[in-house]
Amino acid sequence: MESIVATHYRPGGRILRAMMARLPAGATIGRHRDEHPSFAASHRVHIPLLTNPGVSFLVGDDRIVTEEGVAFELNNSLPHEVLNEGDAPRIHFIFDYAPPAG
Repeated sequence: MESIVATHYRPGGRILRAMMARLPAGATIGRHRDEHPSFAASHRVHIPLLTNPGVSFLVGDDRIVTEEGVAFELNNSLPHEVLNEGDAPRIHFIFDYAPPAG
């Protein structure tokens, strides 16, 4: 997290939350928007730890191609969904970074 924040974001903020997310083979996360007020003030970063070609991560009308170990920012205020049509789980490390005010 520290390396990603130092490389891509203004320093001096804080990590609001960090979690592991596992989506089993054959499972889905239906289309939704994350609406908690903290999401409007933070950046949601996903780091795929385990993925497979059967995973579709859709944000708005775009499909995000994920690669193990390659972080990406998700605009979770847009409608998004995940389908795991592969035969292995999808595991992501996710954190939310709120830059300093001002």
